Amino acid sequence: MKRFSKRTWVAIAIVLAIAMSAIGAFAYWTTSGAGTGSATTASNQAVVVVQTSASSGLYPGGNVALSGNFNNPASFNQYVTSVSASITPFNSQTDNTKPACTEADFSLAGSPTAVNAQVGPGNGVGTWSGITLSMTNAVTNQDNCKNVTVPLAYTSN
Repeated sequence: MKRFSKRTWVAIAIVLAIAMSAIGAFAYWTTSGAGTGSATTASNQAVVVVQTSASSGLYPGGNVALSGNFNNPASFNQYVTSVSASITPFNSQTDNTKPACTEADFSLAGSPTAVNAQVGPGNGVGTWSGITLSMTNAVTNQDNCKNVTVPLAYTSN
């Protein structure tokens, strides 16, 4: 019987090593499994309505346009449908001989006003307008309304 040369044995060893690694590369275990996961949605955060328009100089029969923007504390856009304004009840009577100045001496028009826009995160974002504050021209003395700051409350949805 003929003996293999050293060179042949090396070639056979290389072929066997390759064959064994190929067989090893295709060996595996079969298994099954399951798992769970979740994601949580963020919650909305109240958008703050900010009045930016100057509203001074009201007089009996006069009006001022109100407008502004929003402060959105969330880190994401929030949709604002409209802005509404109301006059907070107040009473000012610096001169007791004349009628008190109250919220009844003023009125709002155009409230609510449509926004229908996404408001991005941050302060001073987006815009709103279209609300008018008027001082009624009453038949009574309105001197107690001089230099009065009319308190307004805004809401958005």
